[in-house]
Amino acid sequence: MGTVIAYLLMAAVVVLIALAYVSAQANARLRRVRSTEVLELLAIVVGRNLPLERSLGVRSNAGDAQGCYARLQRSLEAGTTLSYALQRGRFGVESSVLNALQAAERAGSLRTVLPALARDARCDLRARIQGRALPLWYPILMLAVLTAALTYTFVFVMPKLAEIGADFGIAMPTITQRVTEIVGWLLGVAPLVMGLVLLLVAGEVVVRLVRQKLRRYMPTPTDLLRYGLGPLRRIALPGRYATLARQLTVLHAGLRAGHTLDAAAKQAAAVDAYGRQGAVMAVWAERLRQGVPPRSAASAAGLPASFVRVLVQAEQGGDLESGLEWLQGYYQRLSVHWRQVIAGVLSPVLVVACALLVAACALALFMPLIALLEATVESVQ
Repeated sequence: MGTVIAYLLMAAVVVLIALAYVSAQANARLRRVRSTEVLELLAIVVGRNLPLERSLGVRSNAGDAQGCYARLQRSLEAGTTLSYALQRGRFGVESSVLNALQAAERAGSLRTVLPALARDARCDLRARIQGRALPLWYPILMLAVLTAALTYTFVFVMPKLAEIGADFGIAMPTITQRVTEIVGWLLGVAPLVMGLVLLLVAGEVVVRLVRQKLRRYMPTPTDLLRYGLGPLRRIALPGRYATLARQLTVLHAGLRAGHTLDAAAKQAAAVDAYGRQGAVMAVWAERLRQGVPPRSAASAAGLPASFVRVLVQAEQGGDLESGLEWLQGYYQRLSVHWRQVIAGVLSPVLVVACALLVAACALALFMPLIALLEATVESVQ
């Protein structure tokens, strides 16, 4: 009985994790919509030199998210910075955007950086909405529900069928025995898998807290998995390209505001302040400050070859700002492309896996039932 309860608890945990994932995805989409809306509003207000607190007061009296805008207004009236007020407002603005705004506030380039970040957020939101035909949460939730149902079936139903079959002298079909063995093995390793997942999550949280405290880059367990295992590197590409695109957005806006290249690079490094891309950009900014030529500094820092080529063209007389603007769009399109590829591959794979799982378990369940019916008919005759 204790084993049965343990199996049922494992199934319940799987379903709860899937539901938590679905809820987190829905909440993340709502937060992206809200953060894009507030960034666009702030870009308009700051760009037109309108009174910020009064504009937010008007917005807090109409539409949804009134509480968020009211908190943002109160924070600004209390004298806090815009980046801190946005964080207190609970709009769900990404940490990279907050870091970029904080760096722009220190450098005095908020008027150019804020509209660029708003455009970048709108493009990212539009790409996420249009680029996913089949939501990834659907097959994940379906797989979790099937896992719970099959756990119940093979814990309660199959042993009864085996006992009835033994009474009639009928051996379980081969596919039933194999599926039962596989399900039993999976249920046996489920506690170990769940423990590893919990350790991974705990390690991720601890490392992120430590690097926020120390204010320097430290690889998280998921970073080690993504960059250490070859097949998983592609999964890290959308986030990497999106970070590069946002860094280039801030770099381009800083140059437009009249800052030097090393100062603009320092602002761009703040986008991913405690991540790998932020560390690379910070090294480039430091080498620029030391007087190293931009192309050599970028190559030594480990920036992509396309970035180095833009710098080479600028040294040969090209327009650096135009090159950076093109490169930002290039990496943004790459991020959208790889996000669509990964989602487009994972969704049908999970659906096919669910279909195969249902087919195998249905055969394993109905074949002994058919054998029992045939044996019952023969005993009656």
